[in-house]
Amino acid sequence: MDDAIREILAALGKLDLSDWVAVYGAVLSTVLGVREWRRRSRIRVTIEAGQTVQIGGDERRQRFVRIDVINRSDYAVRVVSAGLYAGGQSHLFSGTPHMNLPADVRPHDAATFLIPFDPLMDLPQFRNRRVRAFAALSTGESYRSRRRTLRPFES
Repeated sequence: MDDAIREILAALGKLDLSDWVAVYGAVLSTVLGVREWRRRSRIRVTIEAGQTVQIGGDERRQRFVRIDVINRSDYAVRVVSAGLYAGGQSHLFSGTPHMNLPADVRPHDAATFLIPFDPLMDLPQFRNRRVRAFAALSTGESYRSRRRTLRPFES
């Protein structure tokens, strides 16, 4: 064991300044890359179609497409826009009453945005189409959900 350590130390002693700079750069870029990957992978967007929700104290129940932005990071994020990708285009729904944008999402918390479901079924780009929900953050980052097919009679 002692011989192996001596060999490693001898090899390290033969490195010149440019070798040490290269080792430092490799370690630093790896640490920063892992940190960025972990930070980016902590935001998740999900979509549920046809959710029936009771609005406030009203007895009416409406169906919605529900977009959840889940913040699993240790930092608060600000969602500035959310909507659906369908037919190769993004569709923003910031003017609908249940979007409440921009929205701050605390660490380890989630925000829910609702898009009225039945009016979407009147639009050909959504009816029986595979769509993705998306959310854009104030940092310029954008996250997407998995694809989901919107069907008129889904419950």
